[in-house]
Amino acid sequence: MGQFLDPAAFGLLGLLPVIVVFYILKLKRKQYVVSSTFLWKKSVDDLRVNAPFQKLKQNLLLFLQLLILALAVFALARPFMKLRGFEGQSLILLIDTSASMKATDVEPSRMEAAKQMVIEMVDDMSRGDKMMVITFDVKSATVCSLTTDRGLLRNVIGTLEAKDTRTSIHEALSIAAAAAATQDWPEIVIVSDGRFADLPSDFDTRAKLSFVSVGRRGHNVGIVGLEPRKNIDVGQDYEVFAKVQNSTANDFRGVVEFHVNGQLADAKEVQVPKGERVSVLFDRPGLTDGVVQAKLTEKDDLAVDDEAWIVLAPDRKTTVLLVTTGGNYFIEKVLDKDQTLRHERITPERYESLSAIDREKFDLIVFDGATPSRLPDEGRYLFLDAVPIELGFEVTGEMEGTGILDWSRAHSANRFVSFANLQVNRAQMVKYPKWAEQILEAEGGPLILSIDRGQTRALVTTFDLFESDWPLRLSFPLFVANAMQWLGGRDRLTAGEQVATGDLYSFIPDRGVQAYTLTLPGGDTTTLPVGEERRLLFGAADRVGLYVLSAPEQQDRFFAANLLDANETNSAPRDSFQVGGQTVAGTKEPVEANREVWHWLPAGGLPPGMAEWYIYHRRGFI
Repeated sequence: MGQFLDPAAFGLLGLLPVIVVFYILKLKRKQYVVSSTFLWKKSVDDLRVNAPFQKLKQNLLLFLQLLILALAVFALARPFMKLRGFEGQSLILLIDTSASMKATDVEPSRMEAAKQMVIEMVDDMSRGDKMMVITFDVKSATVCSLTTDRGLLRNVIGTLEAKDTRTSIHEALSIAAAAAATQDWPEIVIVSDGRFADLPSDFDTRAKLSFVSVGRRGHNVGIVGLEPRKNIDVGQDYEVFAKVQNSTANDFRGVVEFHVNGQLADAKEVQVPKGERVSVLFDRPGLTDGVVQAKLTEKDDLAVDDEAWIVLAPDRKTTVLLVTTGGNYFIEKVLDKDQTLRHERITPERYESLSAIDREKFDLIVFDGATPSRLPDEGRYLFLDAVPIELGFEVTGEMEGTGILDWSRAHSANRFVSFANLQVNRAQMVKYPKWAEQILEAEGGPLILSIDRGQTRALVTTFDLFESDWPLRLSFPLFVANAMQWLGGRDRLTAGEQVATGDLYSFIPDRGVQAYTLTLPGGDTTTLPVGEERRLLFGAADRVGLYVLSAPEQQDRFFAANLLDANETNSAPRDSFQVGGQTVAGTKEPVEANREVWHWLPAGGLPPGMAEWYIYHRRGFI
């Protein structure tokens, strides 16, 4: 049987026999005045011919009336066709452009297959249909507003390319939901491999949601971590750890190559069970600086996570000024051990008498239990049991015997540091500015805060070291060493000069430099002007690889952008996802919807109706 939205209307086909009966019962005799009964026999024969159950003769008018009724009944039944396209008049397309869409499990890639399906949807648009295109990866962008121009849509979709970034869909869906709220019969179609997190259960939209899943399998092994580490007790050499994740259905055995400044330095065999990850150590003696690249040699469906870079900068002496009343054995012990530091100790009174020129001789200043009366507009500071009023802090009380809640593992000062089971007997309760970040939080409030604003960097510790067991833990010298590097502008000596693809890269430029030339992976260049705040920002590092910053009479700077995302490396396409408490199932084909075709049936009944009218009246005039 065909497809109809209202098949009950076929009951009206029962009217067809009624029309036939009317034609059987209809008498067409004419009355005549006769002068003789000679014609009586003929009249009796005429009555017999017009009997109710006479044999039905061919009649063009009867056929036309039956055809008109049949067309009307079919129109009332609302027939439709399954067409690749969308339901309603407004389609909002969300197209995934993240790194996993570069997978080649479908030829030539998931991205190209997705574009082809979307173009087919554009071709299936009817007159008056509108389409909007939004891309999403780590960021979202509206690349085409609602339009009926199919040529424009094809051109925009044809230029889309997948980036080397992770996936985030929440912002894109929020934009789509806002656009759908202003449209009639809206539908949101997500074209993706589904490598994004489920949306919150309270997410709501009036639009219908559809999911076109792209991809066939998840056959991929990738590098999901690249970290350097330096042990100041044994020297200044770096060790580099590469984390390899196996997202295939089988155990993996392969080779990880390590290149230093473009030259092969080592090759490590690695075995990774399916669904697991392992760390591979590169520890060449004498590795104090340079560009280190880790590379998987085996080919798989996704190449973008087979390589990662990190930049190790050479050490330089950082000058530290320690402002303390009676000295601090623990902090001075750590400063003495770090060969990259040169420090000097003075009293708070002596600090207050220093000139601005004398303060500028030091890369950073440590205030131990001493709050300065004034601070320069630009500077690097570590406050130990001291609250900088001039930076927007205010002491509001005191907390005792507080337990640790959590700490920021992403902050450079906390790298390789664990605050688990730290005991703090007393700490100051503080009110802090909105631009300060908590990097160690206790039950009663923050214990360590970070500020990175303009030319000012600071770490504020709200408790006295002697009122805790922290100086007796390994985490204390690690934290101080990290803090010295971060505050001294050398935090990327530990973290490596790297950012996640798609994230903002920033650094404080050298004095006197007004602009840098940035060379991107692949050789393209762009100019980055230095703003009034003397902080360089670059937010388009969306390609995996090495970036080079150049300026006249300055040594080149390097930084790397890496994917390092376990979710993208696990490239297996999803069949469904959760949104707003419901499951949205995926399909492998362009969206099919009910396209009604009954509108043409009433128009089809117009010609036979006019013919029936003409024939009937023509007979009447003859």
